[in-house]
Amino acid sequence: QNAVRNLYVARTIAPVISSVCRGVRVRYTLFAQLENVKTTESIYGFEFFGTIYTILEKCQSNRVSNGTGAGTDLWYGYYINGSADVGLAGGNASLYLNYCTAGCNNATLSAGISIGFYADFAFTDVFMESPETVTCATSISVIGNASPSLYASNTDFMIKNPISDQFNEFGIYIRDVNDFGSISITGGYYGPAAGATSCVFIQDSNGSVRIDGGQFVMVGAPGCFGITLDTVSNAIIDKPQILESSTFG
Repeated sequence: QNAVRNLYVARTIAPVISSVCRGVRVRYTLFAQLENVKTTESIYGFEFFGTIYTILEKCQSNRVSNGTGAGTDLWYGYYINGSADVGLAGGNASLYLNYCTAGCNNATLSAGISIGFYADFAFTDVFMESPETVTCATSISVIGNASPSLYASNTDFMIKNPISDQFNEFGIYIRDVNDFGSISITGGYYGPAAGATSCVFIQDSNGSVRIDGGQFVMVGAPGCFGITLDTVSNAIIDKPQILESSTFG
């Protein structure tokens, strides 16, 4: 029953790239709650590792400054680290990210490695309600484990009403969902920046990925695709509204 509310976490100096510093790290918790918490200037704004039933509401993650020192600079607003082993629950289970925002206010990172919400390896029962991102390279990225034998490690990932504004590469990028995995995207808005690649890009996935509706506004992004499937099985796309595409919807 850990609860953290109304907290601002910042840094007085730019983050050191090799430190992989976190603003807020939630690790090995049960029933944690974070509300109205803001982090700035970390490599990872929030990180979740080995958590069960964690709820975030109205939290914010931002990055402005360049990282210092050796290595490749990057930024994840919210990192759902799936490498922890909590059995069939995967790396994090029953994780709720509701009405949270991520903004990359650094031009170099916006065109480089910046992801508003990033989940990898194992995830079970992850729910994003109205996640909003602006000027990230990728708004939301979900990278599974592509395992044919881990039956419950990529299940029940639900994204509802995402707002992906001015992304420079992908609005939502999904890859390597395993054979028994399931991801659902419902509604939402995609407003790509001029050099964006695709609003939704699904790659090398055998699990069930469903896109229900959503509005894809392609004005000002002449090379951007609406929805791209590359070596994908079991994708279902139902009634998206793709507007003003200069290439392929």
